[in-house]
Amino acid sequence: MWETDDDLANLSSDHLSRSLARITRLKNSLENYNKEWELIQIFTPAENSKFIQVLYRKRNS
Repeated sequence: MWETDDDLANLSSDHLSRSLARITRLKNSLENYNKEWELIQIFTPAENSKFIQVLYRKRNS
Protein backbone atom coordinates (compact mmCIF):
# COMPACT_ATOMS: atom_id res chain seq x y z
CA MET A 1 0.00 0.00 0.00
CA TRP A 2 1.05 3.55 -0.59
CA GLU A 3 -0.49 6.87 0.17
CA THR A 4 -1.58 9.42 -2.41
CA ASP A 5 0.04 12.24 -0.44
CA ASP A 6 2.69 13.19 -2.97
CA ASP A 7 3.44 16.09 -5.30
CA LEU A 8 0.70 15.21 -7.79
CA ALA A 9 -1.98 14.84 -5.15
CA ASN A 10 -0.99 18.09 -3.45
CA LEU A 11 -1.30 20.22 -6.59
CA SER A 12 -5.04 20.52 -6.10
CA SER A 13 -7.61 19.24 -3.66
CA ASP A 14 -10.35 18.61 -6.22
CA HIS A 15 -11.60 15.08 -6.81
CA LEU A 16 -10.37 14.81 -10.40
CA SER A 17 -6.82 15.83 -9.52
CA ARG A 18 -6.65 13.37 -6.64
CA SER A 19 -8.02 10.59 -8.88
CA LEU A 20 -5.44 11.34 -11.56
CA ALA A 21 -2.69 11.34 -8.94
CA ARG A 22 -3.82 7.92 -7.72
CA ILE A 23 -3.91 6.55 -11.27
CA THR A 24 -0.42 7.91 -11.97
CA ARG A 25 0.99 6.43 -8.75
CA LEU A 26 -0.61 3.05 -9.55
CA LYS A 27 0.71 3.10 -13.12
CA ASN A 28 4.25 3.93 -11.94
CA SER A 29 4.09 1.26 -9.26
CA LEU A 30 3.01 -1.39 -11.76
CA GLU A 31 5.72 -0.42 -14.23
CA ASN A 32 8.48 -0.60 -11.62
CA TYR A 33 7.64 -3.46 -9.26
CA ASN A 34 10.18 -6.22 -8.61
CA LYS A 35 9.63 -8.87 -11.30
CA GLU A 36 10.52 -11.62 -8.80
CA TRP A 37 6.95 -11.01 -7.64
CA GLU A 38 3.80 -11.44 -9.69
CA LEU A 39 0.81 -9.15 -9.60
CA ILE A 40 -2.26 -11.00 -8.33
CA GLN A 41 -4.92 -8.34 -7.80
CA ILE A 42 -5.61 -4.62 -7.70
CA PHE A 43 -8.41 -3.95 -5.24
CA THR A 44 -11.07 -1.34 -5.96
CA PRO A 45 -10.63 1.40 -3.37
CA ALA A 46 -13.55 2.65 -1.31
CA GLU A 47 -15.05 6.02 -2.30
CA ASN A 48 -12.95 8.15 0.08
CA SER A 49 -10.06 5.76 0.53
CA LYS A 50 -6.53 7.11 0.85
CA PHE A 51 -5.08 3.79 -0.33
CA ILE A 52 -5.17 1.52 -3.35
CA GLN A 53 -4.30 -2.00 -2.26
CA VAL A 54 -2.25 -4.14 -4.63
CA LEU A 55 -1.59 -7.82 -3.97
CA TYR A 56 1.63 -9.48 -5.12
CA ARG A 57 2.95 -13.00 -4.64
CA LYS A 58 6.58 -14.15 -4.78
CA ARG A 59 7.23 -16.25 -7.89
CA ASN A 60 8.24 -19.88 -7.40
CA SER A 61 11.10 -19.78 -9.90
